[in-house]
Amino acid sequence: MFENYDYTESIFHKSIPYLLKWAFYTLIGRFIYLRINETYKRKIKSQKKLNEVRNKIAYEMHQDIGNDLSALIYKIKLWHLKNKNVNSQEYIQLERSALKVMTKVNEIVWSLNTEKSNLKALQNHLINYAEETLLSINIVCEITTTNKLPIRNIELEIKKNIYLIFKEAINNLVKHANANRVNIEFNYHYRKFQITIKDDGKGFNFDKIVKGNGLDSMQNRIKQLNGKIEFLPNQPKGTIVKFELKV
Repeated sequence: MFENYDYTESIFHKSIPYLLKWAFYTLIGRFIYLRINETYKRKIKSQKKLNEVRNKIAYEMHQDIGNDLSALIYKIKLWHLKNKNVNSQEYIQLERSALKVMTKVNEIVWSLNTEKSNLKALQNHLINYAEETLLSINIVCEITTTNKLPIRNIELEIKKNIYLIFKEAINNLVKHANANRVNIEFNYHYRKFQITIKDDGKGFNFDKIVKGNGLDSMQNRIKQLNGKIEFLPNQPKGTIVKFELKV
């Protein structure tokens, strides 16, 4: 009765719908993969072009505006040497203004430079700023660095905000702390970048923190980065500023 029944042909016919489904889903999966890969490549290419533009702007600003400002400062000094009878206070203010503009230009150049957008480069930049600022007014500065920093790049906005928080902390210390010694420590654990700044100054009342001296700005910036900042008393005297964020 079943001698002429072809089981192979029957199984083949039943398998056709499944084979067609498998082929269909494979094609769909392949299509989605190619589109995602293409989008990713376009994004990488676009980011690369953007970084090239930023680096070009940074280079041109450094070469053109930076050199012009250096020349201007030199001319101001030369002019003052030739006109010693001119009010020295006016000269000092003029030179400080030119140096301030040059500093701001250098900060913009640094923030745009994508080749210096990793944590190690950022740590070095913060160290240079702290040493130049504190040692110039005879405050002893001790710095502890970390070698655990990853080499991957961070977003320019994150880099800029970390620098501005650090800068504000150092400037507040210079203006208000009346300190003789400062300890700065960098740490990196479990993707958290932490900076601790300790001084031996007069400290302040933490229950009555005065607004308007940059503390609000520091808190707002660290909040944008989903990090946290603490202002603590240093024993036996002084202040500790500690902030950290996940990078």
